[in-house]
Amino acid sequence: MAAMPCAGLTEPLDQRIESFLADILALAGEDLDAIARWVRVALADCEEIFRAQETNRSATMATRTELAEALRLLVV
Repeated sequence: MAAMPCAGLTEPLDQRIESFLADILALAGEDLDAIARWVRVALADCEEIFRAQETNRSATMATRTELAEALRLLVV
């Protein structure tokens, strides 16, 4: 499913959020308690994934910054 912009937003939703919302919509017609339990579990899983990916992204940026600084020292 392609990420689509939301009303009032200029950027499309993150693919991870799009997938999560699609999974919730697929539960239409299920028991509300079952949906609530699934959503709590899914949110915890999403939080773990987000934290891991953001940590990796931050580490990559830190590595790039260190590399850029090292290159500047070599050039000077």
